Amino acid sequence: MIILPGRLDMWKHFNYKVLLNKIINQKIKISKETNELLEGSNSIFRLLIETYKEKSKEKLNKIHELEKEYLLKKAYSLIEKTKGKESLIVFRISSSIRQFYLTVSPLSSLIL
Repeated sequence: MIILPGRLDMWKHFNYKVLLNKIINQKIKISKETNELLEGSNSIFRLLIETYKEKSKEKLNKIHELEKEYLLKKAYSLIEKTKGKESLIVFRISSSIRQFYLTVSPLSSLIL
């Protein structure tokens, strides 16, 4: 099944709404690094939508690079560094990044 940008947008919106509500309502303080990870996952998502619309190989490669940078380099080390509720938030953000990355597979077959 190919996930269309509209469905991705709803999923992304729901996921961010849940995360941001949790941070705001429970008054969870997150570190600068966690906030950067959240912004990074949002940039990956926006790039994914653009890639679906334009069917661009360059943007597809950029998604792969960003996934490695944010997930493998930043998220995993943040999970180890953070404690309590912030580590759960980092885990949720990293799960989002992974899901965004996995949605590239159907697009790869369309472009390549």
